[in-house]
Amino acid sequence: MRSAIMCFAALAALGVCSTAFTQTLVIDEARTGLQSDGRTRLVLEAAAPIAATAKLLQDGEKLQISLPGSVLADGLDLESLSGGLIANLSTATDDSGLLVTLAKPVSYDLFPVSADDNYGYRTVLDLRAAPASLTTVQTLRETPAPQWFVGGPETQTVAKTPPKTKRTEGRTPVPESKRKSEPEPTWRDRLSLSGTTELLAASSKADDVQQITMQVEPRWDMDLSFARLVAIGRLRIDLAGKLGPYAQKPANYSASNSPFYNSEHIHASLREFYLDMDWGRAVLRLGKQQVVWGQADGIKVLDVVNPQSFREFILDDFDRSRIPLWMVNIEHPFLGGDLQWLLIPDSSTHELADPQTPFAVSAPRWVPQVPEGLATEINEPDQLDGGLKDGDTGLRFRHFLAGWDVSLNYLYHYDDFPVPHQAVEYTNNRWLGRLNPSFARSHLVGASASTAFADFTLRAEIARESERWYLSRDIAGGGVAASPELSAVIGLDWRVGEGLLSVQWFGNTLEDYRRDFYRERHEQTVSALVQQSFMNELWELRALALYSLDYKDSLLQLRLKYWLDSNLEVFVGADVFSGTQNGLFGQFSEGDRVLLGMRAGF
Repeated sequence: MRSAIMCFAALAALGVCSTAFTQTLVIDEARTGLQSDGRTRLVLEAAAPIAATAKLLQDGEKLQISLPGSVLADGLDLESLSGGLIANLSTATDDSGLLVTLAKPVSYDLFPVSADDNYGYRTVLDLRAAPASLTTVQTLRETPAPQWFVGGPETQTVAKTPPKTKRTEGRTPVPESKRKSEPEPTWRDRLSLSGTTELLAASSKADDVQQITMQVEPRWDMDLSFARLVAIGRLRIDLAGKLGPYAQKPANYSASNSPFYNSEHIHASLREFYLDMDWGRAVLRLGKQQVVWGQADGIKVLDVVNPQSFREFILDDFDRSRIPLWMVNIEHPFLGGDLQWLLIPDSSTHELADPQTPFAVSAPRWVPQVPEGLATEINEPDQLDGGLKDGDTGLRFRHFLAGWDVSLNYLYHYDDFPVPHQAVEYTNNRWLGRLNPSFARSHLVGASASTAFADFTLRAEIARESERWYLSRDIAGGGVAASPELSAVIGLDWRVGEGLLSVQWFGNTLEDYRRDFYRERHEQTVSALVQQSFMNELWELRALALYSLDYKDSLLQLRLKYWLDSNLEVFVGADVFSGTQNGLFGQFSEGDRVLLGMRAGF
C-alpha cells in the first residue's frame, strides 16, 4: 500500500510541475454549423489540443463549456454564432469559458479532433434536440467529466471569426479557398472509441488494504444512417479481492444480464448496449441501458427503475453502481410535454454485498438476527423468470409549466430487495431456522418538480410504494410484514461562482405501521453537499454528509481532485462512518477508509 501511495504521489507531483510550465492556449477561431441530420455543431479551433468540459445549467436551459488553461482570442464575434439549437453564445461571467443558451432541451457530445493538413486542433460540441430522459448528458448536479470521442468534421459553416485573429503556430496556413467544404465522414469517422481507465487503492481500519483495483470502461459509438449504436463494456481487476462477489454468476442477475466472467478478482461484462433512433415524432432507445428518474444525493426516492450494486454500499457514484437493464424506452410528445414508456423484461435485482465482506449489511432493521445455538438454513431467493410475465413497466409524463420542470411517475415493478421470510421448525430432533427470501410486486406512484431562480435551484420528489416489506418480531407470521410507504425529498442548490452548496431533507413513513417492526414509523435524514472548483478548475473539492435524525448515525464522503490534463485526474478521499449498529450508516462504523486514485480518459 505504501508503494502504491508513493507512486501516485510521484505522478501527481510530476503533473503539478508540468502544469506550472504550461502556457495559456489561445482559441483563435469559432464557428457553428447545421448538420443534415438536424444537429447543431459548434467548433473551437486552436494551435494545440484544447482542454474542455461541458455541463448543463438551470435545468437544461443553458450549457456551460469550461476551457481550463485557454482563453478566447480578441475579436471573436460570438453573437453571430447563434442559430439552430443555439439561441445565444457568450463568455461565462467568470471568463472561464463559454455559456450556450439553448433554444430547447438537448443531448450533447463534446469531443476533440486532431489537427490535419487543413485544420488545427478542434473541440467539437454536437447538440441534438432530444427528450431529456433519453439523454446521457451531465446535469448541474453532477461532477463535470470530459468525454473523449473521435468525430467527423463539421459539414456547413454558418459563421466564423475575423481572419485577423487567426493563429498559425505549429501548423501551415491554408488558403480559405481550400477550406470551404469538407468531405462527408467515412465509416471510420462514424465509429468512435472512448472510455475511462481508473486505478484505485483503498485502505480501511478493518482491512489494511481493502482494494487495489483497475477498472476499464471502453465505449464504442457508431453513427448509422438511421440510428446511433452505443456499446459500453467493463473490466475490473481487484488484486485484493476482499469486496466480492465470489459467485461466477451472482443470483441477482437475469440470464441475459449476467457478467461474462465474475470472481472476487476479475469482473468482465457488457455494461450497456443500446440503439437510439427516431420513430415518427417518438424517440426510441432499445437495449441495455440506465434510466434516471431522480436527482437526490445519497438516498433514492424516484430513481428506482434500475437496480443497484451495493458491493461498496452507496459510496460509488450512482451512474457507476446502477445495474443497466434490457428494456424498451420510448418517449413521445404529449399534451405539450413528453410521455415516456418503459417495458422492462429484464428481471435483474439489487446486487447485495456478500457476507463477510466489508459492506455486508448486518443491522437488525434489515437482517434477521439468529439466536445463539439455533441451526440455520439459508436459501437463495426464488428466481424471477423474466420476460413479460415477471417484467416491469413504467410511465413518466414530463412538462415545463410556468418555470417548473414537473413530472408524474408510475412504475409497476418487483421490489429489488428480497423479502426475508423466516420460519422455525423442529426437525431431526433439533430446532432449525429457515430463511426463504422471495420478491414482491409493488406499484410506485410519484412526482417531481424543480425550478431555478437567480443562483438557486429548488427541487422535490415524492413517491408512494403500495407494498414494502419490513422485518418484524412476529416469527409466527414469517418474521416480516408489509405496509405502504411514502417517501419524499426536498433539496435546495445554490451555485456560487465555481462552487455548489446543496442541502436536502429526506423523509419516509409507513402507513400500516406495526409495533413489532424493527424500524420506526417515521424516519428522517438530512444531507449537505459542498462542491468547489478553484485555480481555473484544475482542482475540485467535494464533500457529502448524510445524517439520520432518528438513529444519530452519519456518513461523510470527501474527495479532492486535481486535473493533470483534460483527460487525466488524480484524487484522494475518505469515507467516514459513525453511529450504532442499528443505523444505516452506523453498521459500518469500523469501515472508515482512505482512497487514492487516478482516472484517465481515452
